[in-house]
Amino acid sequence: MGKLITTNPLERVVKDPIIKELSHNKTLYKKVFISNGELQHVTQVAASSFSKGDSISEHIHETMSEIFYVVRGKVQIFFNNKTDEARESELFVIPIKTKHSLLFLEDTELFYFGIAEYCFFIYKCKRIDNRYNILE
Repeated sequence: MGKLITTNPLERVVKDPIIKELSHNKTLYKKVFISNGELQHVTQVAASSFSKGDSISEHIHETMSEIFYVVRGKVQIFFNNKTDEARESELFVIPIKTKHSLLFLEDTELFYFGIAEYCFFIYKCKRIDNRYNILE
């Protein structure tokens, strides 16, 4: 983990983020600022730089959603048999249990968050139209 300097519980400065391989493309790397278990419901806060033509293979997350902010560049997003693009200063969200992959159309920098779906910690849940119903 990066070195965390905490002045109070609400202020955290990461001085040395850790460098890790991307789970879905071992030739690419990310800077991890916050790792799973450091903040409640946050699985990761990270940043990555990609070259034109880089890609992230198709995958799915069973317990988290992802939020991506495009710092610069352009990325093509494939999800649920649809395709979209996000450009500089745009944000996109990949909901939990959504099959997705990414193709970088330009040199691109992303900042992203993994958010654990709360109901998976307490209840068994069922996905219905992008919402979650708690099962008895």
